[in-house]
Amino acid sequence: MDLPRSWADLLSARGIDPTGAVATRFEHGESTDVWRVDVPTRSAKEQPADTWVVRRHRPTGPTEELDFELAASAALARAGFPTPAPLPNRSDGTFWTEVDDAPTTLWPFVPGHHPASLADGYGSMDQEIGRGATRLVAKMHQLLHGTELPGRRSPARVPWVAVGSFLASDPHRHPVFAPMLEPLVDARERTRAAHEVPGVLPSGMVHHDVNAGNLLLDDEGGIVALLDFGDCMRSLLTYELASVIGNFAVDPEHHVDVPAARSLIEAYDEVRTLTVEERRLLPDLLALHAGAETIDVVGGWIADGVVDPRLDDSFSARQFADLVAARDELQSRSW
Repeated sequence: MDLPRSWADLLSARGIDPTGAVATRFEHGESTDVWRVDVPTRSAKEQPADTWVVRRHRPTGPTEELDFELAASAALARAGFPTPAPLPNRSDGTFWTEVDDAPTTLWPFVPGHHPASLADGYGSMDQEIGRGATRLVAKMHQLLHGTELPGRRSPARVPWVAVGSFLASDPHRHPVFAPMLEPLVDARERTRAAHEVPGVLPSGMVHHDVNAGNLLLDDEGGIVALLDFGDCMRSLLTYELASVIGNFAVDPEHHVDVPAARSLIEAYDEVRTLTVEERRLLPDLLALHAGAETIDVVGGWIADGVVDPRLDDSFSARQFADLVAARDELQSRSW
């Protein structure tokens, strides 16, 4: 479609001549609408591309949450990390502009393709890509160490907080959750100090959604970009391993492949050495993450009127049970 006037103004404010630009819907996500914008002629000399991406965000919280997400992307790109950075408005340096009642951002287009996913579209069994992604996020954590980012992220995103809110609410009394309650309480208590006492475990910005759909590969299979920081949070860095394991260390039935999970943990440790306390608490943090996702998914089914939900129908629930069972094995360093 021809570029709307409001989008043309967005490009112009970032030094790009929108004349003749054409927009094509690129992706429709849970929190953003994404469009590819092709500009027929190269605009400002300092801009290296003629293809751009417009993202219209649908934030569910204060815009300070979006500020944090965008600042993280920009800081990483400046440090040489493979992720695109939002283009700032030349007049005031801000990253987003309200367009048609939605915060809207402009990004350089990154060519590449996504890794292959499992048949149902969730997860991947490509261990090489998984190990590469794990090393990449470990490097990301190193690059952002000590960096203060503007904006904020809601603590409700943190699995320990989400599980605590669930245990204090009526929904936890639903019988479907009964098998999860004791291990959830145990994992939460074992990690209490890590969440309540600063410095017990390293913390910072966690991407929180490392999956095949958020990775781009080149023709040789190398990772050229980690995308979409929309689910990022401020929390314990070891939570990052949860999404990687949940997406790259699973079998076709979405059960955790424990040897594959250990391989990913070691790949992370090759770049940023895990502390003794991180090693000790890692299995509980992985279980809390899977438990929080199960609560969200199964709780959504109940809210939608599913009369007799089955816990095992949730991939996250399967992984939660597997992680609880493999706690000692994942904690050991004698691999």
